[in-house]
This record gives sequence, C-alpha cells and structure tokens, in this order.
Amino acid sequence: MEPQWAYDVRDQCQQMGIAFFMKQMTKKAPIPDDLLVREFPDLRRCLAD
Repeated sequence: MEPQWAYDVRDQCQQMGIAFFMKQMTKKAPIPDDLLVREFPDLRRCLAD
C-alpha cells in the first residue's frame, strides 16, 4: 500500500469528523509516527443518529 493513500484517507476523515484507525501497512511494515492514529467512533453520536 502506498503510504500517501493512508494520508489521504486520514485527512479526509479529519475534514469530515470521522474516526480513523490505522491498523497496519503492507507486509507489516512499521506505521509512520504521523499515521499511527487509533481513533474510535463516538458511540453516543452513533446511537443518536
């Protein structure tokens, strides 16, 4: 996977207020520090919708 793809998705999630969770890179390569984001959805918001 191209790291830029993950950066693009992360940025789009931030712009839209959507949680982003980066699990792993291709072939278990280390995740760059600025992509190591582990966010979860706000369940209160999900249940209210």
